[in-house]
Amino acid sequence: MLKIGLASGRYRLASGRYRLASGWRLASGGREPPEIRRGISVLEMTLALLVLTVAVTSLAQLLTTAAAHRRTSEQRRLAVQEVANLAERIALWSWDELTAPMLGELAPSQPLLAALPSARLQTTLAEEAGPGPSKRVRLEVHWTTSAGQTVEPVGLTVWKHSAAKAAEAAP
Repeated sequence: MLKIGLASGRYRLASGRYRLASGWRLASGGREPPEIRRGISVLEMTLALLVLTVAVTSLAQLLTTAAAHRRTSEQRRLAVQEVANLAERIALWSWDELTAPMLGELAPSQPLLAALPSARLQTTLAEEAGPGPSKRVRLEVHWTTSAGQTVEPVGLTVWKHSAAKAAEAAP
């Protein structure tokens, strides 16, 4: 005796066993055979694509942010290097050479301008009172990003003390 289940694609043999259309046999005492999965469903595929899309989007945002931070840190490094180089040059000047017009002649270097086209140097000179005469020089590099946002300036302060005038001021 053979009963055919057309909707499920299986055959019931007289022995009570099932035989599937694929030729697989199951000795189940009247129980339904397990369903054979031959692929993934549309829902599973959609969820997998959603997870993959979120992961790729997050990775792209992370890489964009990392590149922006790297670019910003490189710009700051160049600005700090510039004010440090200028401070070394000023340290080599004599007391009498260190004047406001002389500081006004300082300009950003070509490597800095190549990396930061909007870079500008700001210098201030102040006479300091104290046990001996001294001059305080403030060096700052200002620039804007390519989007036009102003960046916090990088600054350095240098003090120049007059050894000869300090010796004269001592009692």
